[in-house]
Amino acid sequence: LNGNTPVKPAPSKGFKVLARADNGQQQTQLRSLYPDAFRTSYNGRSLWQIGVFSTQENANQVLESLSNAGLSANVIPF
Repeated sequence: LNGNTPVKPAPSKGFKVLARADNGQQQTQLRSLYPDAFRTSYNGRSLWQIGVFSTQENANQVLESLSNAGLSANVIPF
């Protein structure tokens, strides 16, 4: 190694989809779409984990369905 070799970040093992559902109506809507969703904490915020996906494409499909339902969500690589 010559010291100039760029370091590549480790590939992601998967992608979590985390959503906000701050009120009862949003929580009901979230649970109707994803009944297995559960509360979790991320960066000190209470969010709902929708699932863990092996590809970003699959996570993005879930993200889109949440967005279409008016819910705010993020894909988090890990």
